[in-house]
Parts: sequence; structure tokens; C-alpha cells
Amino acid sequence: MKNYLKAIIKIFLVLLAYFALQTLVTALFAAIGGAGAEGDIQAAMNDFLAQKASLISLLNNLLVVAVILAFYFKKQSVRAMMAIAPLPGREYLWCALCAVASSIAVSLLLTLLPIPDHIMSSYNDSVAASSGGTFAEHFIAAAVLAPIAEELLFRGLIYGTLRRVLKWPAAILVSCAIFGLMHGQLLWVIYAFLMGVALTLIYDKYRTLLASMAFHIAFNITGSFILPAFGDGMPMLPLLLVMCLGLWYSVRHIKVYNTKA
Repeated sequence: MKNYLKAIIKIFLVLLAYFALQTLVTALFAAIGGAGAEGDIQAAMNDFLAQKASLISLLNNLLVVAVILAFYFKKQSVRAMMAIAPLPGREYLWCALCAVASSIAVSLLLTLLPIPDHIMSSYNDSVAASSGGTFAEHFIAAAVLAPIAEELLFRGLIYGTLRRVLKWPAAILVSCAIFGLMHGQLLWVIYAFLMGVALTLIYDKYRTLLASMAFHIAFNITGSFILPAFGDGMPMLPLLLVMCLGLWYSVRHIKVYNTKA
């Protein structure tokens, strides 16, 4: 019982710090947006936050990475604590291929499933709201820093903590439920939960966060930048073909790689 309590307190404090960082950065940008505004200050602040959404996300995730690494660097080896160990080059490729196929599958499901219009509209609004800013800001935030920060936080810290006090299935379910709920919007919550399961399984398979980071980065690049670039002009058949080949190829070729402690 004592270990459970410690784990709950640790996770609570980690999430509290995470939200505190987000709140601090958002409040700073809101103050900048409202400074000197004439008329409706709240509207000016909201507009500024929407325009700087990618930059805010970039700074949030950069702070998360910096805080985690700085905190654990004082206690013990970051590489050992966060299970950051190298993989053979081809293993990164298989993780990326699996992520590309998974991202296509998610996009196809969002297109084909009979999702109510109001939920789909809310999802599209959330996607648009999170991408405000320049392309470079959005790419660095969504394709680089978010995957790194989220893997350190959710697979490294939260799942790692739960794994020491819960059985394996329960640790996965709880950590992935937290990961999903942190995404807010209903569709994001659902597929973030499923993606979290995939990321955790990959992390467990290779015993290094670099594997789940590779998957996460490839997934975000495909879903946020490659597929939207085609718009509605890409036929369904090529997407299905790429998805099936990617899943088959990656599942067939991913090998268990045991890293040294």
C-alpha cells in the first residue's frame, strides 16, 4: 500500500508540474497579446493565443524536456533512468514504417466511420487551433518536441512508475488512459489511448524510449504533415496498399532487441 501511495503522489506531482508549465507559458502569451490592446482585451488575448498556438506548444514541450532531464540528471544517469539506449538503424526504420501505416489507418478510420458531424467538427476545430503559427514552429512542436516530451513523460516517468507497483496490463491501461485524457477532444482521447498502447508495447519490446520516440515522430509527421498535404486528392486504394504493406513489413521484420543495462 505504501508503494501504491508513493506512485500515486509521484504521478500527481508530475502531472501538476506539467499543467503548471502549460499554464505559465499560456498566461505569459495571453498577457503579451492583451498588452496595449484596445477594445475587447479578452478577444485580443484569444486571437494572439490562436496565432501563437504552435509556438506555445513548442515552448511547453521544450520546458517539459528540460525539466525532466535537469531533475533526473541530478539523481542518476538520465540514460539509465529514462531507458534511453541506442538501436540498430534498421530498427528505427521498422518503427517508423509501422507508425506510417498506423497513421494512415487512423486517417482512414476517421474518414470511413460514421462519426457524428458535431464530434468531427470539434475534432477539426481542435486540429486547426493547435496548428496556429508558422510552418517551422508547427513542425518542430508537433513532429519533434511533442513526441520527445510525451515519451519522456508518459512512457518514461508515468508508465515506468506504474510498472513498478502494478501488473503489466494494468500499468499500460492506466498510463494510456492518462495519455488519452490529456489530449482533451473526444476523438483525440480515443486514438491517443490506442496509440499510447502501441507506443508502450514498442517501448517494452525494445526497452528504450528511442524506439517509441521514433514511432511517435513518424506517426505525427505522417498524420500532421504528409497526409494533409494531399488533401482529398489521394485515392483510397494507394492509402490502403501503403497501410497494408507497411504493417506487414514492419510486423514481419521488427526483431526483439535487448539493450544492455
